[in-house]
Amino acid sequence: MSQEQKQILEMLNEGRISVEEAERLLNALSNGRKTGQKRVIATAGATRKSLGSSLDSIGEAIAGIGPIITEAVGEATAGLGSVEVEIHGYEEDDLEPVELDEQNGFEIESGRELVIRCDHGADGSSSGIHLKGAEGNRCEVPEDGAEQARVFRGPDFDLIRWSGSDLRLVVPETVSSVTASTLGGDVTTEGLGCGVVLKTLGGNMELRGVRGEFRAKTLGGSIGMSIIATPEGHSRASTMGGDIRLRVSEDCSFRLRAKTMGGSIQIDPVFGEAERAISAPHGKATILIGGEDTGATISLKTAGGNIVVLGEGSGEDDDE
Repeated sequence: MSQEQKQILEMLNEGRISVEEAERLLNALSNGRKTGQKRVIATAGATRKSLGSSLDSIGEAIAGIGPIITEAVGEATAGLGSVEVEIHGYEEDDLEPVELDEQNGFEIESGRELVIRCDHGADGSSSGIHLKGAEGNRCEVPEDGAEQARVFRGPDFDLIRWSGSDLRLVVPETVSSVTASTLGGDVTTEGLGCGVVLKTLGGNMELRGVRGEFRAKTLGGSIGMSIIATPEGHSRASTMGGDIRLRVSEDCSFRLRAKTMGGSIQIDPVFGEAERAISAPHGKATILIGGEDTGATISLKTAGGNIVVLGEGSGEDDDE
């Protein structure tokens, strides 16, 4: 990483420049336009008034600086865990509290969404999220998690606020979708039979046995996925500074769109030739996986990382 890139990240973290200004500066660096860089960096000056509103955009604004993102985000988000947030337009005071039973669980009716929010712990640590699908209608938190979990019920969703160490949650098959976010920990899912929306700032993601539509986003981490059924609709995964690795079952059919800035795209030859491909440093590729156009699409996007798409029987080692 160049000194200029570090300087731009520091200025963004301190609020001395905007996300848009950081993007322009970093694009200029990545494209080799070095003339006048010191003058541009010195004169960029719009003040950021709200760091929280820019967190979703930082990943799209910074390329090639993944190794120091986790630390920078941790400093920038310190203390945010105690801030009350709206959930689908509702404040927690508007929701009905739910008591956990003796087995540290509660029932979720069929068709309801499960929302998970992990706050910073009392010591400032970030919680990881580990979700495992299960039969039945009971959602269960760790045995020692009664004091760290707060559960609320909304009109069509159930909310879990978690402030402990890593959250290991049993998710029942009655859940229609899961929306989960954490401020820096890793996120893993295994055997979920529903769609997911996942977000972490600075952590890695591992989605195993994906069946439904997904959205996965991390800032500074890598994403690994295994798809065992064709997801409906438009699924997408994006990261800044990390790699994306997708393994596809032979039963899946969808259109894949891959894009990387500063990395490479590798697609298993078993899937044939890409319909559209543009070489680095702004790599793009589009290919029909499975030979049947079902209308489903998966979009993969990374800045500063590589994208690897493998078939089920590729013979290469799996990171899982």
